[in-house]
Amino acid sequence: MKIVVALAVRAALVIVTCCGLVSCRDELKPASTTIVAPVASKPASPASPVSSASSVPPAPPAPPASPAPPASPAPSASPAPPAPSKRQQLLNTEVRALYITSWTAGINRFKVLTDMVSRSHLNAVVIDIKDSTGKVGYDSKVPMVAQTGAHEKRIRDLAAVLKQCRDKKLYTIARIAVFQDPNLAKARPDLAVGSGGKQIWRDRKGLAWVDPASKVVWEYNLAIAKEAAAKGFDEVQFDYVRFPTDGKLKTMTYPVYKHDVPKHEIIRRFFQYVDQQMSPVDVMTSADIFGLTTMVDNDMNIGQRIQDVADYVDFVCPMIYPSHYPHGHLGLKNPAEHPYRVIYDASLRGVMRLEGKRARMRPWLQDFKLGRHTTRG
Repeated sequence: MKIVVALAVRAALVIVTCCGLVSCRDELKPASTTIVAPVASKPASPASPVSSASSVPPAPPAPPASPAPPASPAPSASPAPPAPSKRQQLLNTEVRALYITSWTAGINRFKVLTDMVSRSHLNAVVIDIKDSTGKVGYDSKVPMVAQTGAHEKRIRDLAAVLKQCRDKKLYTIARIAVFQDPNLAKARPDLAVGSGGKQIWRDRKGLAWVDPASKVVWEYNLAIAKEAAAKGFDEVQFDYVRFPTDGKLKTMTYPVYKHDVPKHEIIRRFFQYVDQQMSPVDVMTSADIFGLTTMVDNDMNIGQRIQDVADYVDFVCPMIYPSHYPHGHLGLKNPAEHPYRVIYDASLRGVMRLEGKRARMRPWLQDFKLGRHTTRG
């Protein structure tokens, strides 16, 4: 469960690259090249005959001087190294972002927040374009958005929002909640997680989910992702890519998933599909995953394992919230009271598990005091 706290908005999380664990290289500047033209020696003019008034015959004219060989051309300079591609530059950019809901992105408050970000140590924003209600917050042209009534007028002018971010040199990340989708479940109950008969299953918050194994659901979310890239986002981030975690789990039924393969294999196949569909698109990709994936080996019955995600996206973003770790974790009575130790340990474990993988780690960090009982100066 993702918990966020408002920073004059409904929620605000800081998402950063692990400092010291993922280094940011300076861009290679092409070396200047001086072209040295070869200088050819001019041949000497032949000697003029000597005239004499005497009867002595003049000496025969001197043979013309042999022309000097042309100077060897100076060796050309080594070719300059190629400039890093946009993808390489973005991979080497340390991202520190503020999470902003689609509601906030559609009001004047958004300008206040982006001004604040541009003046701070932050350099990016995560903007909801399809949140965990299943609503799409901008005027999408994806046919299924209209067919399912998913559009809700929140961001009136997405182009203006992205231009504002570009003008402030802010990296933009489009967040898409995938399988927690009450809107799609209601409009297409044939895709929804059920609870027996024709009833739609709901979690403890009363939210409905769609089947993680459904290719129709995959295609719907990827269509939105491609549209976000075409609109100008630098990165598309997939969230709620898992099976449900809470509620009456034993009553769940799936229209597509047949329990014939492990849940983590379904999630791995989804991200493999993400990679296939997004590779031709000039955009970065990332995935939000549970913080515990950096330290446990099983999929926790929700289908998430960090190693299954890391080969198919550019960044994995574990939600390392100290308040969500059990009492006794790392020998700590209350992990929420020791955020540095919890975050450092989880980050270190995550980086070790990503060794040799495509993805880099960029964790979500907790910006709320849940579970903390003491006050520190």
